[in-house]
Amino acid sequence: MATLAACRLTAVHERQTTAWPDSITTWRANVSVVQKVYEGKGLLLIAELTPNHSAYVGKQVQLYLAGARPDQVLPGSTLLFRARIANHSERDNPGAFDQQTYLLTHGISGTAFVPAMKWTLSVTPDTPTFIHRLLRFRFQLIQRLNCYLQGEQLAILSALALGDKSQLGAEIRRPFQETGTSHVLALSGLHLGILYSLVQFFFIRPIRLHWLRMLVQGLSLISLWLFVLLTGSPLSLQRAAWMLTILQVGMYFSRGYQGTLNNLALAALLILWFSPLSLFDVGFQLSFAAVLSIALFHRYVWALHPLPQWEDTADVKHLLNYTLKPTFHQRLLFIRYRLARAGYRFLSLVVVPFFTISLSAQLGTAPFVVYYFHQLPLYGLVGNILVIPLAYFLLSGVLLFFLIPSEAVSAALAHLLSAALQLLTEGLQALSQWPGANLTLYLHPLTLVALTLLGVGLWYFFHGPKRWRRHSIVVLGVFLFVAIFSELYAHRPQRMKPQLIVYNLPRSYAVHFIASADESYLLPSNDSLFYTAAWLDIKKNFWEPNGLQTPNCIQSPQIRTFTLQRADCLFAFCGERILWLHRSYTAAQLGHLPRARIWLIDRGCRLDPIVLCSIYRPRQVVLLPTLARGQCKRWQSICRSFAVACYDMRREGAFRYDLPVTN
Repeated sequence: MATLAACRLTAVHERQTTAWPDSITTWRANVSVVQKVYEGKGLLLIAELTPNHSAYVGKQVQLYLAGARPDQVLPGSTLLFRARIANHSERDNPGAFDQQTYLLTHGISGTAFVPAMKWTLSVTPDTPTFIHRLLRFRFQLIQRLNCYLQGEQLAILSALALGDKSQLGAEIRRPFQETGTSHVLALSGLHLGILYSLVQFFFIRPIRLHWLRMLVQGLSLISLWLFVLLTGSPLSLQRAAWMLTILQVGMYFSRGYQGTLNNLALAALLILWFSPLSLFDVGFQLSFAAVLSIALFHRYVWALHPLPQWEDTADVKHLLNYTLKPTFHQRLLFIRYRLARAGYRFLSLVVVPFFTISLSAQLGTAPFVVYYFHQLPLYGLVGNILVIPLAYFLLSGVLLFFLIPSEAVSAALAHLLSAALQLLTEGLQALSQWPGANLTLYLHPLTLVALTLLGVGLWYFFHGPKRWRRHSIVVLGVFLFVAIFSELYAHRPQRMKPQLIVYNLPRSYAVHFIASADESYLLPSNDSLFYTAAWLDIKKNFWEPNGLQTPNCIQSPQIRTFTLQRADCLFAFCGERILWLHRSYTAAQLGHLPRARIWLIDRGCRLDPIVLCSIYRPRQVVLLPTLARGQCKRWQSICRSFAVACYDMRREGAFRYDLPVTN
């Protein structure tokens, strides 16, 4: 089975990995889905190439269409464009989001930027598929919501109810991320469970005939799968739909509800068979980890400590068995008894399961959240108290909004939805301001594994056989030692080896000379890069996890320290010479300098590459992202003829070079 899975995974990966032409080519594609809307700028979308190039038929590409509008480019539209499609760089800035893996796991083989004048819609009539028609219908539903809601509220409600995240920006997502309630924006079992509970309550529960109930349940499952397709088929929603379908089929064959783990495993098997690379998708891992954690905690923790059942006292039993006309005092006692029993029933059936399920899901997904996002929201349970009831209300309100065509009813419902969305956003923003609301953690992966196993060992120590407790203490000690040792190793003084990093930033770059975690130097191309989002991501995802102190900014043309020496364009760092050709130098000026093995070529360099390579013979040439494309091609061609390694940052991402360790 493992061999078959590995073969299937390898085959899908090889089919999606594509060697694209180097030149600008005319392409024809069908739009699949719009991912992001940039107001007044363009669209980010996914399109499937059609047979104008036989070698690339059916390939999914991610396109940025400059100047496009969401009402202009719809799913199923035929697109003609001229662009250079390329694989996303596997070597981006250190600590940056792994865009290459994300694209591959979602079946996307390449990316391209299409200028405004280089694309057009086909004049032939579109022939959208059934899925494209559903996505167009979703766009119509969003447009109807747009008549009553705008801005942030429309973006949140579109994501929560219809799975459209094209209007969600970083500022809208931030309160949800900081409070651990981002799951409400990603359609999952929570949303599908709410919708199915509404269908169950209003349509299935009143039916008494068994065959009619089975028929309505089958139609409801078909409707839920149509909802999955309507929302773009996210993996978390596919998992919930498969589990619900398997559960209903099991009930039809009188298998009951006792198969959560089996249903979960079968749902994972079905999804991975059709999309094997989904195994590496963060959403897939979080969704299945949450459900697995809920099932395991229910079986091995909460089921072992149930609430005591309600028992009537002797006075209450006597009161319930009276036959005479009750007095006023007895009526008060009876009402008090009924309220207490109803409250206890609500506590045991609603409140306690709500807290246990939320806590189980958060504990199960905590290792993944810390590993991928380096965050641990401490008030996630409090945030869910606000978010989940409001999600139930919002989904119910949106369903009524679409089902009732009356303008007066739609306006009233839109007012209620707007008030609920305002309560949701303001409540989460207030919660995110609480002290310690979002704990930032940079733990070693081995530490996360050891802490997870430590929790399992603690459960076994308290609930396992007593004869194994002595052995459990030893195992717990080993896990604790591994967690402590891995953190000490990750924060050792020699964790950062000497290296040279050239960060790839929008229309700029920065050269980082790292001697150790406590000593480093930074050479920026301009001061404006310090305010870009890419630079803040480098500080957050690379400097902070590795404990890098703020580097010393290089401003003087002459520097002499123990690890770094600079003489204009020549740098000597950790036994390596680096030449920075950022302006026009003469051959005589370079002739007086010692030979450098690493060259950084900027757009100011006007020297002939043939002369430089033939005389100085560098070992490594780095073409900085500010260099013009024509110069890049010329340098690459000449370096290839002289057998000199050439690194194009514009295409290959950030440059990273390990330097020898000096005493």
